[in-house]
Amino acid sequence: MLRATFLLLICTASAFASEVQTQLDDIVTHYRKSIVILSAEQADDELSQAKTTAVGMILFEENHQTLYALENALLTEISAAKANAFEDKLPQTDEFLDLLERKANLKDADKLAFRDLVASLDQVIVQANPSKKQAKWAQRISTDRQTLQKIQDRYSEEVTQIFERFATRGMVQRREAWEDYVAYVNTLYDADSIFAEYDTQSMFGGDRGSEKSALEIYGFNMPDQTFVLTFDDGPHHTYTGQVLDILKKHGVKAIFFEVGNKVGNKEDGTIVETTDAAIARRIVTEGHILANHTLSHKNLPKTSDEQLAQQLDMGKEILEKAGGRDIVLFRPPYGGRDSRVLTALDQRSTKAYLWNVDSRDWADPIPESIAKSVLEQTDKQGRGVLLFHDIHSQTIAALPLVLEGLAQRNYKLVLWDGEKVLDTAPTHKVAPVATDLYGESYAVIIGINDYKVWPKLQYAQKDATGIQEALIEQYGFKTQNITLLLNENATRENILKVLGDTLPQKVTKDDRVLVFYAGHGATRQLPSGSAKGYIIPVEADTENYQSQAISMTALQDINEAMPAKHVFFIMDACYSGIALTRGGAFAGDPRRYLNEVTRRIARQILTAGGADEQVSDHGPGGHSIFTWNVLQGLDGQADLNGDGFITGSELSAFVAPRVSSLSRQTPAFGNLIGSEGGDFVFQLHRDVGFLSEVSTGEDSSDEELSRARALLDDQEARNRELMEELAKMQARLADLEGSRGSKVTHDKASESQLHNALGLEEFRAGRLAAALTAFAKAAELDAQNAQAVNNLGYLYFTLEEHEKAQEWLEKTIAIDPGRYVALMNMGDNLEKMGRHDEAIEAYGKYMELAPADKASQRVRHIVEEAN
Repeated sequence: MLRATFLLLICTASAFASEVQTQLDDIVTHYRKSIVILSAEQADDELSQAKTTAVGMILFEENHQTLYALENALLTEISAAKANAFEDKLPQTDEFLDLLERKANLKDADKLAFRDLVASLDQVIVQANPSKKQAKWAQRISTDRQTLQKIQDRYSEEVTQIFERFATRGMVQRREAWEDYVAYVNTLYDADSIFAEYDTQSMFGGDRGSEKSALEIYGFNMPDQTFVLTFDDGPHHTYTGQVLDILKKHGVKAIFFEVGNKVGNKEDGTIVETTDAAIARRIVTEGHILANHTLSHKNLPKTSDEQLAQQLDMGKEILEKAGGRDIVLFRPPYGGRDSRVLTALDQRSTKAYLWNVDSRDWADPIPESIAKSVLEQTDKQGRGVLLFHDIHSQTIAALPLVLEGLAQRNYKLVLWDGEKVLDTAPTHKVAPVATDLYGESYAVIIGINDYKVWPKLQYAQKDATGIQEALIEQYGFKTQNITLLLNENATRENILKVLGDTLPQKVTKDDRVLVFYAGHGATRQLPSGSAKGYIIPVEADTENYQSQAISMTALQDINEAMPAKHVFFIMDACYSGIALTRGGAFAGDPRRYLNEVTRRIARQILTAGGADEQVSDHGPGGHSIFTWNVLQGLDGQADLNGDGFITGSELSAFVAPRVSSLSRQTPAFGNLIGSEGGDFVFQLHRDVGFLSEVSTGEDSSDEELSRARALLDDQEARNRELMEELAKMQARLADLEGSRGSKVTHDKASESQLHNALGLEEFRAGRLAAALTAFAKAAELDAQNAQAVNNLGYLYFTLEEHEKAQEWLEKTIAIDPGRYVALMNMGDNLEKMGRHDEAIEAYGKYMELAPADKASQRVRHIVEEAN
C-alpha cells in the first residue's frame, strides 16, 4: 500500500512537472517569435509595422493567457502551503524554478519573459508567516528575482536598440550580446512563417496612414501637439491601480479600454463581478473614461456573427454595470477589424478607436526604451493617440518618463471622443429615441371568467378589457388591430386561428404584437422529469386537458412563425415548462439602450407565477393582483429610469416584486427561443406617472384648492375613503394567504407605489387633498421613490406653496438627475419664486435631456426671451 501511494505521488508530481514545462516552453516560444518579427520589421513601411504590431499583439495575448494560467496554478499551490507553514511540498513551484534556473537551452534574454510572474511569487511568499521552510522558499524566489533584474540591467542598453523600430543612420555601434540572441532566435523561426500563421490581411478594414474611414479614430484631426493617452487589456489587480496613481500625480486623464470578463461574468442572466470591478469603478470615479475592449479579447474578424455580437455587447454591458456609466468608445483587440466588424460597430453607434503611437510595451522589456520610442514617435506624428497597456510592470516604470518628456515638449494630453477635445470624462449624449419605433401595433387579448368545466373566475374578463383600454388610450394601439376574445369566444380554435393564421398574415417585420391572457393555466409533469405548461381555453376538460388546451410548445411555434420585430406575451396564469433565457440589467444611457434594443428581435414573456402557485383572482380595482400591477406599471410607474419609455424588462422588474409582496405568486420573465437581444417598448405619453404642467385633473376649483391648503400642515391626515380601499385590499390578501397558513409581508417600497398610484387616480379626478395625502404617504414610505417625490413637489407647486415645492423637486433631482420632468417643474417653480437665473439653468438641463418633449417648445420660448 505504501509503495502504491509512493508511486501515485511520483506520477502526480510528474504530471505537474510536465504541465509546467509545457507552459514554460510555450511562453518562451511566443516570446522568441515576437523578437523575430520585430527584428524583421521595415521601419519606413507602414504595412509592415501594422502587420508586426497585430501579430506581435496576438503572440503577446496568447502568452499572457499562458502566463496567467501558470501564475494562478503556482499561487494556488503556494497559498495552500502557507496554511500549513510550508510543510507541504510545492512540486509545481519547484519544477518551475528548476527550469528557470537550470534549463539548458533557456537563454538569459528568454528569462525576461518571466519577470512579472516571479515578482508575483515573491510578493506572496513575503506576506506569509515566517518559518524555516517559508524563509527557504522566500530566499530562493527573491534571489531569482534579483537575478532577472541583473539580466535586464545588463541587456538594457542593448535591448533599447532592437526596440527603437530598428531605425539607425550612420555608424552603428555593435551590441554583441543582444545581437547574438536575435541571431540565435532567427535560426529557430522565420518571420514570414510566423506571419503566415495569422491572417493579417483580414484584420485591417481601414487605412493606417490616414483617417479615411468615418468608422475609425486615430486622432489625426486633433489639434497640433495634442495627444490622448490610452490603455488596453486591464484591469490588472496591481498595475492598473499604479497607473491611476501616476496619472493622478501628474494631473493627466486617460481612456482605459478594458476587457469585460476581467470585471465580471454573466451567470444565468445575472452579472457577477470580480474583485477587479472595483478598479473599473475607480477609473470612472477619478475622471477617466472607461471604454470597451470586448468581452474576452477575441480577434473579431475571426469570430462568427453571434460571437461578434457577444464580444461587443456583453463586454459593454459588464463594464457599464461596473462603472455605472454609459460605455461609448470601443477598441478592437489587436486593432483587428474588417468591414463586418466596422458595420457592427456602426449599428451600435460607435467606432473603432485606434492609435498612431504604439509604445510596444507589450514586447519591450526595458522602460527607458519604451519611453524613448514613444517620445520619438510623438515628435514625428505631432498629434494623435498613444497606446499603452495597464498590465505590465515595464509600463509602470516607463509611464512617468513619458509624461515628463511630453511635458518638457509642451505637448498637451486630453480626452478625445473622436470629434472634439473634452475637459473631463463625459456623460455621453445620445440621439433621442425615434418616436416611430414600430410600424403597426397589434394585440390579442384573452380573458375567461365563465369556464364550462374549470372553476369560474371573477376578474379575468375585466383584466382583459383593462389591458385593452390601456393599449388604446395610453399607447395608441388602433382598435381595429386588437382582437378581444372573452369567455365563450376564447375557444382553442379561435385562439389558435388568430395567433397562427390571421395575425401572421397581417404583421410585418417592423410591427409589434402583444398577447395578453387571463385565465387558468396548468402544468403537466413529463416522464423525463421536465414539465410542459398549458393555457386553458373556455371549453377544455379538467381531466384530459392536454389535447384540448394550448401548450407552450404550440405558442412557441406560433411565436417563431410571427414575422413581427417584437412579440410580448403577458400571461395572468401560473404554470411552468417554459424555455426561457434571462437578460441582464442595463446601467448606461437608456436612450442608447432603446436605440439598440428596438433594432433587435424580441420574443419575451411575463407570467403571473409558477407551477406550484395559484393566481389570486382578487385584487384592487376589480383586477387580479398581477394584472392590477401590470396596469399600474403601464400607467407610468414602471418607467424606472424616467426616460419616457417602458421596456418589457422594466415592466417585469416593476411587477414581480410587488406581486410577490402581496401574494404567494412569483412572476417569471424571460426571453423565448428566437429572441436576439431586443426589448418590447411602450412609449409613454408625456404626463403619465410624473405630474407636470401638462398633467390634467378634472376639478381644480378654488374650494378644492382651499381644502387642500388646509391639510398642508397636517401630513398625518388621511382621506378615509382612500385609506379604506387600501386597507380592504390588504385584508383580502391576508385572508387569502392566511388560509394557506402563511403570512404576507408588505415591503415599504411596494406600499409606496400603491399610495402613489392612488394619488394619481385622485389627482386625475380633481381631488387634490386626497392626492396630496397619498403622495405624502408614498414619499414617507420610500424616500427614494422619485415618482412620488416629484408628484408631491408638483402638487405643492399647484397649490402655490413654492418653498415646499422646491424642496421636494430638489429631492427628486438628487434621487435621479435624469428626471427631465422634475427639471422642467423646477424651472417653472423657480420662475414663480423670482429666481430667474436658476430657472433658466434648470430649463437648459431639461431641454438638453428632452429636446423633443411636448413641453420643450414652451420652455424654449421662455429661454429665448430671457436671452
